[in-house]
Amino acid sequence: MKKSLVAVSIVIAIGAVWVGGSWYTGKIIETEKDRLISNANAKLAEQYPAFGLKLALTDFKRGLFSSSAKYTLTTSHKDYSDYKLSFVDTIYHGPFPLSQVMKFNLVPRMASISTTLEKPSENDPVFAITNGAPPFSAQTNVSYSKNFDTSVKISPINYQNDKVSIDTGNALLDMSFTNGQKDSTGDLSIGNISIVDKEENTVIVFSDNVISSELNDSNLGFSLGHQKWVSKNFSIGKQGNSSKVFSIDNFVTDVTLAEATPKSLNVDVSYSFDALNILSKNFGSGQFAINFKKLDAKSIQNYIDEVNKLNKEMLENNGDFISDEYQAETMSVAEKTALSLLQHNPEISIAPLSLKNDKGESTYTLDIKFQPEATAANNDKIPEVFRIFKDIKMNLTLSKPMVTELMTQSLELKDSLSREEAAQMAESELAKALSMIGLLNLVTIEDKKITMNFNYADGMIELNKSKFEASTLIQQMSMLMGLGGGINLDEYDDSDDSNEGEDSPALTPDVPADSEATEE
Repeated sequence: MKKSLVAVSIVIAIGAVWVGGSWYTGKIIETEKDRLISNANAKLAEQYPAFGLKLALTDFKRGLFSSSAKYTLTTSHKDYSDYKLSFVDTIYHGPFPLSQVMKFNLVPRMASISTTLEKPSENDPVFAITNGAPPFSAQTNVSYSKNFDTSVKISPINYQNDKVSIDTGNALLDMSFTNGQKDSTGDLSIGNISIVDKEENTVIVFSDNVISSELNDSNLGFSLGHQKWVSKNFSIGKQGNSSKVFSIDNFVTDVTLAEATPKSLNVDVSYSFDALNILSKNFGSGQFAINFKKLDAKSIQNYIDEVNKLNKEMLENNGDFISDEYQAETMSVAEKTALSLLQHNPEISIAPLSLKNDKGESTYTLDIKFQPEATAANNDKIPEVFRIFKDIKMNLTLSKPMVTELMTQSLELKDSLSREEAAQMAESELAKALSMIGLLNLVTIEDKKITMNFNYADGMIELNKSKFEASTLIQQMSMLMGLGGGINLDEYDDSDDSNEGEDSPALTPDVPADSEATEE
């Protein structure tokens, strides 16, 4: 009997704690809602200034174990000012939200929130693109430390107008926010994305896409971290034709931003693909990685602010984002930013740019270290164009069989030649090009390899083991530009390859800058 009374007492105590905790949690949510709305509006204004987005709490009802809330999102943009979106939340109170207890998930948390989008009318344009289904539904869990994670299910989209149609598969977005929502991780997976240009009869397809992100707050004015996009296949083709004009397999984009100093940051960007196919011909795999070190953070923030301002003006005036005027304005902003990025002596490297097919692999690497222009201003050996460079290292290695194969495939496609005809022409054209380039000592030609090694420091250049002043290169380039279209590859005899591997005439400083080209 006593044991039964103890058991009943424990159950009553647990029930009392649960009820009391739920009531207290509901009270906290009610008092915090205004602050949360204010924070959300600040984020919307920061991230999407051109749209004038504003979130408002239009209804709130607090219960013992759950509460309900309704939010309305509006915009001040003149084209959409009459439209609004309404979100409905069902908030299950902690410490053990009923929605999670029913799933046997007994981890204590402040709240578990189910969110849906309310359909405002039968012919609502947002619901129309998802064939009447709710565009998304979300489940959010909030901890007592105010960290939260969200899982969003996004319905397939089918949008069409006279010029374009867009179709997507199911999508799932998982996000987590910690450290007062300053740090975040996220993964977005989407099935196929199909875009049809009806005017050009062109179909663009992205297959099996995964976008991942890990961002952290910083003192530089924007978030830093890592983002990655993987697309199993990207293709361009013609509508109604299963053959793909162009496709890339396993295309990967990777971007990392990290703090270098309290005032500068490092940026690493890379791209890679497993196969590049043009009209069913595989042109090989490739990768490209570029790294920026010690870029001025304030200059980047100013660039972002200027572009956002420009975008806002374009949206407000129904501007054309692909117009020459817009492109010119964004380029002007970039040019203003470029020099200010160099104030912390940044470095840029490409390591590597490479392309590989079944005949071989070719690579290109580049390392540039910058310096303040004033550092070299009093050195007469350094031409003005070189004064922002502390040193430059560039290396190019081309596989002759690989280049020949690429040229052969291109000629097959371009001129509809047979494989044998295209191969013969490719070898002939490559031999002509190498004859001309070899005479200028721009490359070293070996049996199956073409290389270029370029180094610059303190006004001196080393090109393929030949050393000369940087001013000499400028003189030579001026001479070549003066020749213009006077160079004819057909003038070079490609029948004799006996000079391959031998030293070619070097660039010399005694070539006058005002040399005139003469025609034979």
